[in-house]
Amino acid sequence: MITGLTSDADRTRCAQELGARGLAIADGPSTRDDIVVTFDEDAVRVCGPAVEPGVKLSRAIALADLAAFVRVAADLSDIHRRLLEIASADASGILASLVAHDANNALAPMRLAADQLVELGPPHVSELAESIVGGCRQLESMMRHLAPKSGSLTLARVDVNTIVGLLGGMLQALAGPHVHVVTHLESPLPATLVDPFGLERALLNLVANARDAMPGGGQVVLSTSTVRISPDEVRGLPDGRWILVQLKDHGVGMAHEVLARAFEPFFTTKEAGRGTGLGLPSVRRTMRAARGEVLLQSQPGKGTVVQLWLPALPD
Repeated sequence: MITGLTSDADRTRCAQELGARGLAIADGPSTRDDIVVTFDEDAVRVCGPAVEPGVKLSRAIALADLAAFVRVAADLSDIHRRLLEIASADASGILASLVAHDANNALAPMRLAADQLVELGPPHVSELAESIVGGCRQLESMMRHLAPKSGSLTLARVDVNTIVGLLGGMLQALAGPHVHVVTHLESPLPATLVDPFGLERALLNLVANARDAMPGGGQVVLSTSTVRISPDEVRGLPDGRWILVQLKDHGVGMAHEVLARAFEPFFTTKEAGRGTGLGLPSVRRTMRAARGEVLLQSQPGKGTVVQLWLPALPD
């Protein structure tokens, strides 16, 4: 993005030099990932993710040299983004492994005590204990899938509606008594290839985020549908038939600068101890491993819409 050039001729020449290096001038508001070149009266400043807080150059610099410098800054920005994605995957795997390990340690004595109550306790106690055993088994199953070995994701043919159905009670319990989870599921829905446990974690993360965005309570609408998109209709997706999983809340929403950093590992607006900043990066990792994408739409005071796009398999 170029700012401060008042002459159309200068802007055209700058665009030509950048174009020769595979770059283009973007219009509109800048994002955190953009390279911004600002022409002041006495200097040229280049800012970007990998050149913060910015580099000050002489106003007399040749456009060809400036374009070459911007090319280097853009390459550094791409490397910076890729390193953050790697850090996100590694950190998510480490955190999940720690949680799974500690949770299993806590569940073991509970499961043992409940098993003994089932065998030794009076009938009414045994019935209650069996409920505890069932809950422990379900949690143990979740812990086994929380952190896949080596941090890899295993793709499988999945019916998204089935996943949503299995999580139904858990999603509502996670949302709490003041947030109501409403589902609108298109049926039949094509199958897709995605890591099933990654998709489960994604839905749990997104419902938790929606709950936190509505401290006064409200409604989360979770829907599934089949969408056929044309070329360039949805940013970053090729044309074809897609499954759209959408979650919509009417919470506090996100400002533009927060939305621009939403997928940045460890970035969170939540108070200390309530958020790790790894939820949305892990959602993106799951979607991209399935050749899909996650898109966010949000405005302050108007809520947030999260779209999970997954390629539909042939019938």
